Parts: sequence; C-alpha cells; structure tokens
Amino acid sequence: MNFWVSRIIIGYSLLFFFHFLFSETMRLGQPFWLGDIYWVGTGISLFGVAQSVDKSTPGKFAAIYFFGGLIRMLLGVGIIIIPIILKEADNYYQVSLEFVGTYLYCLFLETIIAISWVKKQ
Repeated sequence: MNFWVSRIIIGYSLLFFFHFLFSETMRLGQPFWLGDIYWVGTGISLFGVAQSVDKSTPGKFAAIYFFGGLIRMLLGVGIIIIPIILKEADNYYQVSLEFVGTYLYCLFLETIIAISWVKKQ
C-alpha cells in the first residue's frame, strides 16, 4: 500500500471521529455525514488521479491537484450546499458550516500529504 493511502485513511478516520465528537459535545443534532463522504471520496480520487498523471508525465502533479481541487470545491457547493440552502432546511446554517469546516480540514490534511509525497519524489 502506498504511504499516502495509509496516511490519508488515518486522517479521514480522525475527521469522522472529530466530527462525531464535535456534534455530540455541541448537541447540534445529527452530523452531516454526506458532506464528509463527499470530501473523502473526491479527495482520495483526486490524489490518485494526480499521482497517476504525474507518473506518466512528471511535473504535472501540482497543476492537476490544483485545478482538480477547484473543480471539486465548485461541485461540492453546487451539488450539496446550494440544494440545502434552496430547500431551506431547518439546519442549513449548521450543515453549511460543517461542510466548509470539513473542507478546510481535508484541504489541510491533503496539502500536507501532497507536499510530503512531492518532496519524496
């Protein structure tokens, strides 16, 4: 197993644990797991695609990861957040903040892993 896969799985496991812990201690209700699943799925696939493109064309990792991350962010807002806001669910402020907080956590985690992977190459 690649070293980045194990690190990213550990990081995402901590994400789920902290999200559950935060929701339980703040008594906000049910955690917004759909957002977590979206970020985890797209994060692993984006990192894998960027790594495989970099193997075939060295030096393209940063560009693929950057533009893929922008597309990932815009799709996340368009697919998950805008329908929740338009539906005006009771807790759409909470869900939106959880989604953004999860995104910041994932962005920080994946950036650290990407930098260490690029340095190792």
